[in-house]
Amino acid sequence: MATGGSGRRLRRSGGGRGIVSGGASVKQVQLVLGHASAVITLRIYAHLWPGEEDRTRAVMDAVLGGLRTGCGQLSGTTRESAGQAA
Repeated sequence: MATGGSGRRLRRSGGGRGIVSGGASVKQVQLVLGHASAVITLRIYAHLWPGEEDRTRAVMDAVLGGLRTGCGQLSGTTRESAGQAA
């Protein structure tokens, strides 16, 4: 955990942005950068954390991406599902 001068160096070098994009929580970023409270961290970096829309989009892309692979592709053999040829 960085404090004092190390936290200031991280802030100046864009380290806060990297920590947030790496998935760190508000509390983790606060501690690493040496902010007195999470409110200060959020005032500076809130726009960098993904919102609910971003999370939902990522989940849906993962789910739908899994459905798309192999969709519509039949090999030379007939596939059967629930007793019916597909």
